Amino acid sequence: MDLEFGNYRLKRAERLLLGPEGPLELSARSFDILATLLERPDEVVAKTDLFDAVWPGMVVEENTLQVHISALRKLLPAEMIVTVHGRGYKYGGPRPLEASAEAPAPLRPSIAVLPFDNMSGDPEQDIFCEGLALNIVASLGRFHELFVIDRFSTLAYRNRPVTSAEAARELSVRYVLEGSVQKAGGRIRVSVQLVDGAESRQLWTETYDRELTDIFSVQDEITGTIIGTLASGYGGRLGKAWRDRSKSAGLKSFVALDHLQRAIDACRFSKEGESLAREHLTRAIECDPRLAKAYSKMAMSHTVDACCGWADDHDASMELARRWAVKAIACDDGDSWSYWAFANYHLYTLNHGVALEAFRKALECNPNDADVTTDYALCLSYAGRAKEGIEHARKAMRLNPFHYEWYTSQLGQIYFDARQYDKAIATFASLRSLDSAIMRIYQAASFAAAGNQQQAQKSVKRAVELDAGATLEKWTDPKLAPYGDAAYFEHFRKNLRKAGLPERAAYTP
Repeated sequence: MDLEFGNYRLKRAERLLLGPEGPLELSARSFDILATLLERPDEVVAKTDLFDAVWPGMVVEENTLQVHISALRKLLPAEMIVTVHGRGYKYGGPRPLEASAEAPAPLRPSIAVLPFDNMSGDPEQDIFCEGLALNIVASLGRFHELFVIDRFSTLAYRNRPVTSAEAARELSVRYVLEGSVQKAGGRIRVSVQLVDGAESRQLWTETYDRELTDIFSVQDEITGTIIGTLASGYGGRLGKAWRDRSKSAGLKSFVALDHLQRAIDACRFSKEGESLAREHLTRAIECDPRLAKAYSKMAMSHTVDACCGWADDHDASMELARRWAVKAIACDDGDSWSYWAFANYHLYTLNHGVALEAFRKALECNPNDADVTTDYALCLSYAGRAKEGIEHARKAMRLNPFHYEWYTSQLGQIYFDARQYDKAIATFASLRSLDSAIMRIYQAASFAAAGNQQQAQKSVKRAVELDAGATLEKWTDPKLAPYGDAAYFEHFRKNLRKAGLPERAAYTP
């Protein structure tokens, strides 16, 4: 049984000491000393008793015990460990109590969506409020890594004032989404906030002002934006709050998800980042062989490695990508990421029809997954449908306003394919930190197509700095430029040649 003393908890089975801000670093010997003192709170524990309990059958110098007592006093309020001169030590803090049984810690972030308040004074807007909350619950429910309270469980709060903390406690969730709707003339305003119920802390707030021309379109647009912000494939605001939470409860339960998130955070479009990501994914799968997203992410990491030219053996990496994607679908065929990984593999092996169908299945699983949507946009462009690709790429950015810069880079590439060179150039220029070879390649082609040869040559120079093997032969290889439309492919190759990218690597005898 765990022991609670003041703001601390000694978890004996896990051999863990928890403080007000989470786990505390404690050596095994110091843990045993503290446990012994807490078990005998009314007694002075002799030094000999501590030696016998902590170092049984060993000869230990007295200063070793003093070192561990000193370490405990640095972690705990000093008055909790009292020295009784000539006798030993005594626990002097709040009386230790056996901790009440804890409810199992959830393996996923849990959230409830409370009824939206109708601030308009117009009863007809009650339907809009109800529909908005229902849509949000349904969309959040598509994310398998979230635990979402059923909408009917929250209807009890429709006419009952309650704080977020009270609702979180009653519904046994960590997070609460609440909001209000106000109509004025032909416009509608929706305000939402995400609250950490355990800490009564506001994590995120946003207000949406829209023209009320089509109430259902407005409802769907706002729902999509909220979901994209809260729970995009790479975590969103809800995922960030979950990662930043106190790690005090059920630490071992979160190991697999922690490694998955570390893998996601490591992916920064670099060879080193992908390598680190795969290390974390391997450990995530070891911890939880049922975590489909880890398989999916492993497949995509191998695809990125191959398609960015970082793999030692392109074909071997793509075969690994295929195997991991198949495992992901076998593990969970209802997860959008499983089909996302499968789609990307087939895109880069020039099976555009299979890739597009897999992307459609991914978006059926979760139509508000911004990351899947932006890659679907790129697939459409490679298949010769760049204008459709632009629509989906921009939708992905609306779904996830806090997106990574590779969204922007891919949009620039699609603008180039659509012959919208000025927009492509402006999009690439808006990048703040992403500086990859493929981005520079498409930037060079865009400048060349727009007739700006000087800037095209600068982009080529930077591309070669980032990829010493960058040549026309390499970057127009179907493995790196998987165009399914011959006219699109020739357009890309012609403008790269015009930009001055070397035809092939120089011969070295």
